[in-house]
Amino acid sequence: MSTMYREGEVILEVECGGNKGLLYLSRLCQGSKGPCILFRDTWLTPNEFQYVSGRETAKDWKRSIRHHGKSMKLLLAKGVLSVHPPVCDCSGCRIGSPLCTPFEGVYERFKGGHGHHKNVSPEALRDTFLTPLRA
Repeated sequence: MSTMYREGEVILEVECGGNKGLLYLSRLCQGSKGPCILFRDTWLTPNEFQYVSGRETAKDWKRSIRHHGKSMKLLLAKGVLSVHPPVCDCSGCRIGSPLCTPFEGVYERFKGGHGHHKNVSPEALRDTFLTPLRA
C-alpha cells in the first residue's frame, strides 16, 4: 500500500478487515460525514467503510482503518491528517451519505476538495511511520 497523487490530490491506500480502498484526503470530513473512501466504485464515509468491512461493532474508525499497517488515529495524532470539527458547515459535512452511492453523480462536487486539509507530502507520511509517537 502506498501514497498516490492524482490530479493534485493526495490519496492513501487504506484497509479495514479484508477490504482495501482509496482515501482521498481532500474529501475527508468526519467519520460519518464526507464520503472520502473509494471502495468498489462507491464513495463511502470512514464509518461506512468500517461497516462494510465487517467491523460494524467497532466504535472508532480511526483505529479500524489503516494505512501501511498504521491506524488513522496515529496520522491524526501526528497532525498529518485532520478531520473537520462537529460544527463544520462545508459541503462535505452537510451532504448526507447513503451507503453505496455510485462513484459518479452526487459527489462530483467534491472534485476540488474542501480546502480544509493541508498539502501532505510523501516526506510527512514517511516521517510519521518512521518516527515514534511522543507524548
